[in-house]
Amino acid sequence: MSINNLLTGVSGPHGDSVERETIPANTWGAPLVARYGPTYLEWARRGYIYVAATAAAAAIPIYTTCTNAPTLWNPADSGKLFVPIRVALCTEALGTPIITGIRLMYETGMSDTSGTAGMPFPTFTNIAPVGTYPGKNAAAKGRFAAGTVTWTAQPANLMDLGMGMWKSGTTATGEPYSQFFFDFDGMVLMAPGTAVCVAANVATSTTFWTSIIYAELPNVV
Repeated sequence: MSINNLLTGVSGPHGDSVERETIPANTWGAPLVARYGPTYLEWARRGYIYVAATAAAAAIPIYTTCTNAPTLWNPADSGKLFVPIRVALCTEALGTPIITGIRLMYETGMSDTSGTAGMPFPTFTNIAPVGTYPGKNAAAKGRFAAGTVTWTAQPANLMDLGMGMWKSGTTATGEPYSQFFFDFDGMVLMAPGTAVCVAANVATSTTFWTSIIYAELPNVV
């Protein structure tokens, strides 16, 4: 199909596979190519985005022992490519102020079965991720655990997330400061059979509610 005409004004929304002989333009006759909405509007509209959130506040465990760390798992049989969008931590109870940072760990070869010795996750109590378009999202393929999850092999470090806690003043008089979220901007992808978790550089007694916002996309190469 060739496009021969510009039509002033906004066009759409249209259903999929609709052919048009005009494209939208402004009143100066220039094609409208500006972004049509917020960054994740189209993925959310199609029911791709989910939130994996802890069921209770808890301390973030040290990276050398990721037992009960907030963990997102893309099972080997999911048929989906996971795209992490944001990790967000919300402080509930302040423990002893210390210097620590938050990092992302990963592991591959995670199959699709848990709960028995020798499996990638001997224990894994799933907290089903929730879609951000109620009534549109299908049941999540992803699995998420935090309060009860153990790893057969400890995951490896993937990246620092650039957020953490430090002390201003003394332990008695200081207070912690932080920016407790990280936007991935497409730099991390999770193939089927992989898992990631959030861990701390130094164990802390401060407790957090943790959310991992991510998209489940058709796994087409």
